Order: sequence, then structure tokens, then C-alpha cells
Amino acid sequence: MNKILLMALVLGTLSTTNVLAATDMASTISSTSSTTATSEAKTHQTEAYGMQSVTAVPKIYGDGEKIAAIIIKYPEAIQESALALNTFTVEGKTINNIYTNSVPELKENYKSTAKGLHNGAPQIDTTVGQTNTVKTSKKDKNSKATTADQYVVVEFEYENSTPFVLAPRPNKPKNNGAVGVDAPLRSDRKLPDLNVTVTQVQPVVTKTGTIYGPSQTSVINTSTASTIMDEFKTYVYTDPTTGNSIPYNVFLPKNYDTSKQYPLYFFIADSSANINDNRTVLFQGNGATVFASPEEQAKH
Repeated sequence: MNKILLMALVLGTLSTTNVLAATDMASTISSTSSTTATSEAKTHQTEAYGMQSVTAVPKIYGDGEKIAAIIIKYPEAIQESALALNTFTVEGKTINNIYTNSVPELKENYKSTAKGLHNGAPQIDTTVGQTNTVKTSKKDKNSKATTADQYVVVEFEYENSTPFVLAPRPNKPKNNGAVGVDAPLRSDRKLPDLNVTVTQVQPVVTKTGTIYGPSQTSVINTSTASTIMDEFKTYVYTDPTTGNSIPYNVFLPKNYDTSKQYPLYFFIADSSANINDNRTVLFQGNGATVFASPEEQAKH
């Protein structure tokens, strides 16, 4: 009755025939308020987990482009020594390294101080309680030091999807002079799936003592890092006589000088790259990109 009287004050005098409608409206508002409160609580709970963003880091291997790592951003610096291999789970991936960084980048050949990574200790977190609340701590929010190591890098084991197996060639029937068959004009190859899902299953501790509790839901990556493939430029060559055209990708070394001569590395992909994406040749394997990598560029 109180809700109906309140509605009468807001909407005007209610007739007897409108009482039922007012009751339904009050119930709807009550339900909406409850939903809003639940949504706000869920938002607050998500903030308590601490994960602000997740960046997928792809890498081009011999068998194609795959997610090699993820970079998780937190509001402040994280204690690397409090992390463990089982702090996170990532769907379809095996974690083999975890560490912090002050910038959203991977560290090459970095030896992490996370628990149990190098001494064979069990990957179980027993130092902090599993809670979804954030403990108050005395910290200077304006201090730059609070974000010095706010990124957590999670690296994955590489698993070759097409391992090389030496097998005898099947006996092919003799051609007997028959005309050969052209390669297919299109391939059934699919674009690589660069999405990844991560769940924080153990508490994460900051350098100031704040604890971000385990998440109850999985989080998909919010962005994808660039690769060496993004340093290639795509152009189209058109034959002046026939008018036929073909796209191609070119990588120019750093500080490229048009007055100098450079050796040319020319790569042609197999027919599996014949899909409606001109850059498939760059991610179907690393044949086109291997010499563009910083390591190979430094050698040559």
C-alpha cells in the first residue's frame, strides 16, 4: 500500500480502476531497482578482482599465428613473488611463465621470481585468503611507484599443431601423359582465432598489501598486440599490358635508404593461403616474416 500511495503522490490521484496498474508499475520499479542494485554490486565485485584489461600477444610460428602470451593490467604494482603458475587459468593454454612488468611488453629470457617456478615447489597459494574484497592499505595514490609493475605477463607453452612426421610417400599412379590439374583457386583455411579467455583463480597481492580476490567469471581479451606482420605494407602490382593485378607485401628494414642496394628475400606461400585476405601469406607460417624479426635483422 505504501508503494501505491507513493505512486499517487508522484503521478497524481489514482482511481480505483488504476490501482492494479499502479501496483504493477510499482512492482516493475521495485524489480528494476533490484536489478540495478544487483548490476552495481556485480560491477563493484568485478572491480575488486583488479583486472582492468587483458591484451592478447600473438606470435607467428611455423604452423601459423597463435596467442603466445597475455598481459593483464592491474590498478597498481603487483608482487611478482606472490604469483604462481596456477594464479590464472587460460582456456586451451598451458602456462609456463608468469611475471610482472612496468610496461605492457614481454621480457625476453626473463627468470621470474614467482613461487615455485624454478624450485619445483607446489603451485598452491597459501599466504593469503581467497576473498573478493579489497583490504585497505596505507598507500600514496598519487605516487608513481604504485603502478611500477602493474602489468602481469602470462606466457604459454608452444604446441605445434602440425608436428613433422617422416612418412613414406604414397605410390602415385602414372600420369600417362594426361594433363595436370591446377591448384584450387580458394582454400578452406580459416583466419586465426586471436581471442583468449582468462580466469583469476588465486588472489593477487599488490606491493602495498592490497589483495584482489579470485574472479568468479572468465574474462576475454580486450585488445590484441601487434606483431611483426604489422610492419609489412601491402601494395598492388598491375601489369600495364594485360591489366591483371596481384597484391604483394613488402617489409623494408629500419632506416631504409633508397640510394642503397639491399638483398631481396622472396617468399611464395602454398595454395592454403588462397583465401580472401591478402595478408594470409604473412600468418599461415613464418616463412615470410622470419627474416623481418629483430633477431634476424640484427644478424644481417
